[in-house]
Amino acid sequence: MLTIRDLCNQFLANRKGNIASGELTSVSFPDDYATCARIVKAFGVARAMADLGARDLERFRASIE
Repeated sequence: MLTIRDLCNQFLANRKGNIASGELTSVSFPDDYATCARIVKAFGVARAMADLGARDLERFRASIE
C-alpha cells in the first residue's frame, strides 16, 4: 500500500537525485519539502494514496488558496 508518506518521500528523493545530477538547482527544494509537509499534514502520513479522491484534493486546494 502506497501511503502519503511514501509518495512524498519518493518525490523528495527524486528531486534530490535531479539536483545531484544537475537537472535542477537546490533553490526549489525547500518549497518542494514545504509542499510535501502541507500534504502530509492535510491527509496524514499513513493515509493510503488509493483512498484519496477528487473531493479530498478540492478541499486541499481550497485550504491553500
